[in-house]
Amino acid sequence: MIGSTGLWRRLVGGVILVVCAIRLEDLSPQLAAVRVDRVEASSNLLRIAARTRDDAAAVCPGCGTESDWVHSRYVRHVADEAVGGRAVVDLSVRRLYCENSDCPKTTFAEQVTGLTVRYQRRTPALQHVVNAVAVALAGSAGARLLAVLHCALSWATVLNCLMCIPVPSAAVPRVLGIDEFALRRGHRYATIIIDAATGARIDVIADRAKEPVATWLRKHAGFEVVCRDGAGSFAQAITDAAPHVVQVADRWHLWHLLGEAAHREVLAHSACWTPLGPPIREGRRAQTTRERWQQVHDLRDQGVGLLECARRLNLALNTVKRCARHTEPDRLIRTPQYRPTLVDPYREYLRKRRATEPAVPVTHLLAARARPPASSLSERGQGCGAEPHCCSRVGVRCLLRRPCGLRAGAGRRQERRRAVRHTCATLLLEQGVQLVTIKELLGHASIDITAQVYAHVRLRLQHDAINQLGDVLQDGDDPEDPPMATVPAH
Repeated sequence: MIGSTGLWRRLVGGVILVVCAIRLEDLSPQLAAVRVDRVEASSNLLRIAARTRDDAAAVCPGCGTESDWVHSRYVRHVADEAVGGRAVVDLSVRRLYCENSDCPKTTFAEQVTGLTVRYQRRTPALQHVVNAVAVALAGSAGARLLAVLHCALSWATVLNCLMCIPVPSAAVPRVLGIDEFALRRGHRYATIIIDAATGARIDVIADRAKEPVATWLRKHAGFEVVCRDGAGSFAQAITDAAPHVVQVADRWHLWHLLGEAAHREVLAHSACWTPLGPPIREGRRAQTTRERWQQVHDLRDQGVGLLECARRLNLALNTVKRCARHTEPDRLIRTPQYRPTLVDPYREYLRKRRATEPAVPVTHLLAARARPPASSLSERGQGCGAEPHCCSRVGVRCLLRRPCGLRAGAGRRQERRRAVRHTCATLLLEQGVQLVTIKELLGHASIDITAQVYAHVRLRLQHDAINQLGDVLQDGDDPEDPPMATVPAH
């Protein structure tokens, strides 16, 4: 009898024989056009022997004429999609004569739709899987994944399949975006063209010169607006290829150029805002800078050129230009900038002690310094960043920031977070928490960094413990205390 699953069941000699009523063509539709002779299945290989039909006519690929004049037969070994393992189709195909005397092809091999392709040893279905893996992973990673899918290919074959995939042609949008990027910074650059509205990539040109870009623009007409950076080569290429096209500057480059212009303007007025910051540190470097500035301006007053000034003073040309550009020597002396740390309240003290006692380690000087009182987390956080600095970038940031973001104390938000973070870590260390735990909480790369940052806390704790022990020993013996054990001297 036959069941609902399409299986024939028959009892023969006490043994139930089950015969499947599903045809092989139903499982593999690509085999419907051929005649299957036999199927051999092993542990990891399914081999199907098939042949094309003799009564079917084939079409010549050269002229399109149908022919059934058989020349010979040969066997093609075509890999197919995995069915419980690797599947191979041994297909016997015909070679036929072309009956058109004007056709350049004398003979041709017939192709089975969905099963064979010229110069291909994989079925179209398996080739689609290989192409999808090559696009996603390529190279070695794609070859490893295909091995799991029972398709053994080398990484070079996967790359060849990737390179053979035709690149889809994208429609030219209304607004183009053109910019350059570095293949090797300072040596090789390329040009990328995108859709400015969606950000989708359209094409990549292997150069940033004017001629290749103009050639591409001439071949792809239909755009109305080009969004570009400030490069003169791109502007000239667009003008030569499409003079009627509107050229606009993209938002990022426009904002970047505005920031650079604001930075130059702030630097030009540095004499106005430099006195607002901390005083300039005097020293040998500041004295040398003033002497160089005076020497350059003396030579410039005599009519000496910049290059000759650099030769006479044995200085770099950029250094001479910088000295000649500034009207005052103090503009060349930059105030040292420090990140807010827990050492800020003791910085001046450490400088004085290091000047008088250079041989004493900084950690010892810091431990000997009395700690300022702190009754709350907010008071402890005020010690960090006690030496603010004023630089040109801070001024530019204030100029380019929105007015609503210039509220009082907005610039110190990060400093307050850092202060609270260090204060909490200090409190944990005072409560006896191990350095390893604090390292994990702060995210330091090494425990040595944590030990160096909080070395003053550990030294202060040791100092307090020694002072407490000294106070106890100075109080003298208490009559109520038990007698101390004595160790005889040998």
